[in-house]
This record gives sequence, structure tokens and C-alpha cells, in this order.
Amino acid sequence: MNTEKIIRSQAKKSLNGNWAVAVSGLFVLLAELFLVTVFYSILTGLTGLYDGEKLKPGAEPIMIIILVFTLLLYFALSPFENGFYRLCYNIASDRSDGLRDMFYFFSGTKQYFKALQFNIIIALKKNLYSIIGFAPYIIFEIIKSIVLMTASSASLTQTFGVVEAIIFAVCTVAAVIINIRLVIPEFVFVDNFEANVFDIAKAISKVHIKEYYKLIATFIIWILSCMFVLPALYVIPYLTTSLGTTSKWLINMYKEGKTV
Repeated sequence: MNTEKIIRSQAKKSLNGNWAVAVSGLFVLLAELFLVTVFYSILTGLTGLYDGEKLKPGAEPIMIIILVFTLLLYFALSPFENGFYRLCYNIASDRSDGLRDMFYFFSGTKQYFKALQFNIIIALKKNLYSIIGFAPYIIFEIIKSIVLMTASSASLTQTFGVVEAIIFAVCTVAAVIINIRLVIPEFVFVDNFEANVFDIAKAISKVHIKEYYKLIATFIIWILSCMFVLPALYVIPYLTTSLGTTSKWLINMYKEGKTV
């Protein structure tokens, strides 16, 4: 049995008796996203910014204000996401406190503001990594626009369309691969939010990032099945707990001075 199968087996064993809690935690996350979406819809509806599906002329400043408030609400609720990582990490560590783990970062001002600070940094890193991953696509779009402005034809447009689809697909995969690195600090943070999270995560990823890639690769079919929505209720807790199991061992190795 290879390492990935062992990790998945351990995660399943940890989830025995905890599936209801893990799925309930996922529903809390979905409720957070639903609340943010409803908040945005109510504001745009009350302000009457749209004429059908089009934004009314001159409505851009109000839309920017609405987007800012929606973003603020999202970050205000984002510690629920840290709570879900904590829930799955604690399940993997056999020390789950049940659904209360989801609300841990709302239990005190110190935890809450540490979580907000961490989430803002993670969001900035995700955007940066995504820009790096999509850099070839952005460059291609610039070149395509320049070329089509000077020499446009049906065959050339069609060729650009095919190449664009390929580059977009490759860049999407690249951006996902780069962003997987940010899974490690998520678990380091919920293990000890007062630690030097990104320094520890960097030390771990320097040696062990391949373990995360290989583990996630074994979930590819499962992840694709989430397009049908219902499988996500099984896949997301299972995958997150499996990643938490890997992180548990690697964080403990780091604490014992065995990682670097």
C-alpha cells in the first residue's frame, strides 16, 4: 500500500462517526456563501442598478460600493472557512470538538482578528499565484488583440480561438497547481494560529509539497464528480480530512525538527 492509500485509509477511519459533523460543517460554509450572495442580490435589487441584464449607465460607482461592502461581509464571515479546516484537521488528529470547531475563530477577538489577517494574506497570495498561472493567457490575449486589429479574417479568428482555448486550459491547470501550495498554511494556521505560519508552511512545502500533489492527484476523479453537486458532500470532507492527515504528520515532523 502506497503512502497516498495509507493517508486516505487513515482519513476514512478518522471520519467514521464524524461524517455527520464534517458534512454539517460543509453546510455552514455553504450558508456563508449563500448569505454573501443574498446580501449582494438584495443591494443590487434595492438600488435598481440593472436594466434587464445590463448595468444602467452611470451605475458603476454604486456597483463598486456594493462590491466593496459584499467583499467586507465575505471577509467578516471568512473565519468559518478556517473553522472548516480546523474541524477536518481535528478529526484527522482524533481531537474533534464537533461542530464547535467551525465557530472556534469567532470565540474570541484574538482568534477572530488573527483569522481575518491570515485570510487577507491568503487571498492576496491566491490572486498573485493566479495571475502568475494565467500570465501566458494574458500575454496571448494582448497579442491576439493587436494582430486582429491589423489583420482580421475568419480563418485567423478561428485559429486564435482554438489556441486560446488550449492556453486557457493549460493556464487554469497551472494556476490550480500553484495555489495548492496554499493548502499547507491553512492547516499550519489551525494547528497554531500564533505560530510563524508562513515560515513553517514554506519549510514544509520546500521538502514535502510533492506529497500534497500526489494525494490530490488520487482524488481527481472524485473532484470531477463534484460537477454533479451531491458527491461534493462526500468528496470535500474526505479530501480535506485526507489533506489534514498529511499535514498532521508533517507539522509534527517539523515540530520535532525532522522536516528541514
